[in-house]
Amino acid sequence: MKADPVQAQLDSYNAHDVEAFAACYAREVKMFDAAGTLLVDGIDALRSRYSALFRASPRLLAEVTQRTRIGDENDWYVVDTERVSGRNEPGTPSQFSVLVLYAGRGNTIREVRFLTPRVPLPA
Repeated sequence: MKADPVQAQLDSYNAHDVEAFAACYAREVKMFDAAGTLLVDGIDALRSRYSALFRASPRLLAEVTQRTRIGDENDWYVVDTERVSGRNEPGTPSQFSVLVLYAGRGNTIREVRFLTPRVPLPA
């Protein structure tokens, strides 16, 4: 890969720059929680969700404690272990750890799965 969209989106997330953040994602991006619930369906939904999050959480910060990559520039996966702090969103703790699975093609993130114990798995 020439550019690293996962690192670029992390940097943009921490800068609270929704346009730079969205530029790392495919127009048809999908984001899911650990139970498989669709959280974001498309780039407009991503912009809306993260614009609100960035406004509500001025101290929001994600730190990668471990990163694993597999694949090539055509099809790839990245798994991050992240520590998130400063989140101010109803029903979400202000600090938590999460595994994030990014799936992409080229320089674009196409799908994201957030795996965290705070989201129960289906029975």
